[in-house]
This record gives sequence, C-alpha cells and structure tokens, in this order.
Amino acid sequence: MADIYEIKPGARQAEQRLDEPGDITEEANETLLETLSHDLRTPLNTIIGFADMMDQEILGPLTNPHYREYVEVISTEGKRMLDFINDLLNRKRFENMKRSEQSFRHVIELAPDLIAVCREGVIDLINPAGADMLGMWPASELKGRVFKAPRGGRVEIDDAVQGKVSWPSDAMDDLVLLRSDGTPTYMLAVVVDDVDMGITHVIRGDDHINNAFRQLVIVRAMEAIEGNWPDPVYAHIPLIHGADGAKLSKRHGALGVDAYRDEMGLLPEAVFNYLLRLGWGHGDEEIISREQAVEWFDVTDVNKGASRFDFKKLLNLNGHYMREADDARLAALIAPRLERIVPGFSAERDMPLLIRAMPVLKVRAAQLDELAEGAAFLFQQRPLPLAEKAAAVLTDEARAILGTVHQRLAVVPDGENGWTTEGLEATVKAMAEELGLGLGKIAQPLRASLTGQATSPGIFDVLALLGRDESLARIGDHVV
Repeated sequence: MADIYEIKPGARQAEQRLDEPGDITEEANETLLETLSHDLRTPLNTIIGFADMMDQEILGPLTNPHYREYVEVISTEGKRMLDFINDLLNRKRFENMKRSEQSFRHVIELAPDLIAVCREGVIDLINPAGADMLGMWPASELKGRVFKAPRGGRVEIDDAVQGKVSWPSDAMDDLVLLRSDGTPTYMLAVVVDDVDMGITHVIRGDDHINNAFRQLVIVRAMEAIEGNWPDPVYAHIPLIHGADGAKLSKRHGALGVDAYRDEMGLLPEAVFNYLLRLGWGHGDEEIISREQAVEWFDVTDVNKGASRFDFKKLLNLNGHYMREADDARLAALIAPRLERIVPGFSAERDMPLLIRAMPVLKVRAAQLDELAEGAAFLFQQRPLPLAEKAAAVLTDEARAILGTVHQRLAVVPDGENGWTTEGLEATVKAMAEELGLGLGKIAQPLRASLTGQATSPGIFDVLALLGRDESLARIGDHVV
C-alpha cells in the first residue's frame, strides 16, 4: 500500500533533530509545519470518525464484502495519520515550540479535519481552545460512521455534458458511510460497486450532480491510499420535462417503460429513437437506427438544456416503425391483444390470415392496440356488432344496394381467377357505373356490413382477405 504522505529531505532532518538535545530552531519549526501542511492536504485529510471503524459491532454485516474492506483501509490509514501527528505533538522537544494561541490556530488551520478525528487524549494535548475553534462534535457521534468533507477550496468535475463544474468544499456535508447497524449508505455502496464492476463512465440525470462531488472525495481518498481508483468520467444529462416545462412526474402520466410497451403498444425501436432524440441529434436526422446511433452518438454532444416530452411525436414515430416492421413480428405482437378482445380468436389457427392482412392493416395504425382493433373484424363471428356510425350508414336504401352487390359478387368465381383485390375492384366499379352510382354509395354500406365499422382498410382488400364465402355471408346479413 502506498504511503499517504511524503516527508521531504529537509523535513526528515528536522524530524530527526527532535531527538537531539537543545531547542528547536524557527527553521525546524517552519519545516515541520510545512510537512504537516503537505501531508494533510492529501485527500485523506477528509477522513474523520474512523477511530473505532475496525470494531465488529460497528461494521456489522455488509452485503458486498468490499464495503467493509475499503472502510477498513480508510480506517487504517486514518489511524496511521493520527499516529503521525500524535507522535509529533507528544515529542518532548516539540513542547519547546511557541504554544501561543496563534501557533495552535496555525496547526488547526493546517489540519482541522485530522484533528477532528482525534480521540479525547489527543484533543487534550492540543487544548480545549483548539476543540472550540473546530466546533467539533462529541466523539460518540462520530464513532465509526462519518467521512469528513474537505474544507477550503473547491471540488471540480470535468463533466462530459455540463463542462467544468465545481462546488465549494465548505458547502459539502460530512458523509455517513455506515449506519448504526453497520450497513453501508448509498454514497459508499455506489462508489465501491462502480469500482468492483470496472465502471468508467457514470451517465445519469443532472439532478445527481451534487452526489458526484461527494462520491469523488471517497474515490480520491482511496486512490491516495491504494491507487488504481481513477476518477470516473461523469456525464450528467438533462432531465426530461413535461409539455408544461415542469419536471416529468406522475401528474404528467410518466410511466415505467413496460407500460409504454404493454399498455400503450409502442415498439422498442420507436421508444429508443424518440428518447435518443430528446436532447441529442445528428444534423436533421429524425429516424435513427440503433446501428446509426452506435456510429454517430457521443455523449459530449448531448444538450445541456432539458427537453419536453411530446407523446404525439412519439406516436408518429411509432407509426413509422410499425409500417417498417416485419409482418410476422407484428402479428405475433398483437395476437395476445386479439385474444383479449375477440372471442374465439386462435393464434394457432388464425395467424396465417393475420400475417397476410398485415400490409394493409399496419399503414393505418400508430400503436399495437390500434392495430389489434383494426384487425379484429377479420376474426369476429357473425352477426357482427355494428358501431354507431356503421349502423347509421345502413339505411333502407343502402340495404337495397347491398342486395344488388350481393347478386353481382355471388357470380364472381373464387380464387385467383376472380376473387382478388384487382378483380373485385373491377367488378364493383363496373357495377357502380352501370347503376349510375358513385363508388362511395356502394363502398360505405359494403364496409359497414363487412367490418361493422365506418372505417377500415380498402374495401377491396377487405373482400379479398375475408374470402368469398365469408364476405357473401356478411353482406347477406344486412340485405333487405
């Protein structure tokens, strides 16, 4: 384990002179104070309260064995520093130094945090005035639990997103590392776990940036003690806000990611793309694949400002990815939804039709529930329930037109020679022209009778998907 302090040659000579007879010169005095200043400005001058850290009752059971290991390391080094300063304070010749209030104040200014660690015996060697100047807590309150925040100067982080950010050391709280039952607090556990797992980059919301300063002093203390504890790269990204500009919360409908998948029917690639574009971009590109993201993304390009969550944009993006998605994959995703809303639907039996229908269904949907609802008519049992708008379309006049349509379609042969999208379109258009009707006068009641809805995929696609027998039966249910 590397030493936590170095004593320069001149200081070592001055230290040796403490054992020699005679008074200590002002030069030796200043050299010793310089040594203290050098030693106690290391990161370990932030340690307090570890005098009894090795006590089994204080440590208690810890989940990660390394929590205890590192606390013991810090404790051992803190004690070693205490021994160093205690030895200097107790040397006989050291008492020949001027012990004025100014001298005590000088020592205290050099090592306030270290002196705060000292047990009652060491405090007595300094004098009560020193303790009063420190405003120290009772030793019982510090016992084996607290990491003293550094005093004076600033702790600085070169954040990959926010840039150089610093925090005044005097504004930092002392850190409780172990609770009274010996379990580690978040501040200790997160640092130890990150090091154990080899974490190099800590990327999180910018509401955690204050934690980074506190965690960094622990990291740097351990780096000073045993090395190989480099500072991680911090990147604090802006939070997501609601449409009103306030931090996204439950009142905005913020949900877990599984709700976006299961309840809202969003595809993972759409959510990925949308979240990626919240606060980061690559030129004017809106549609970014995972492969492109891997190639283009750099955390240093993330914006500092917060973005607003727009659910309409997310739905539009999801609609794009649904249109691009594989038909069989979409069919498999909506099959469980169809089982819930269509009595008698069987994925094993009905999957071929669902896959075949997917090209005309997916262009009309923005999310999976909408896609399932749009596909439901294919598998419903007769007689179909009619939506209100569909029922309004089926007037007596419309039913009479359906009777004529039924007669004409009944003579169209099944299969590729007649019952196809193209063949049916030609037949119906010819009939409309012959009857002097607009195509809508035929298509609207035909759609209502075939799907039970006022909207659907193209009516000729619907006829082809349902097949000749099912189509004629559904039309016949509504003929006068």
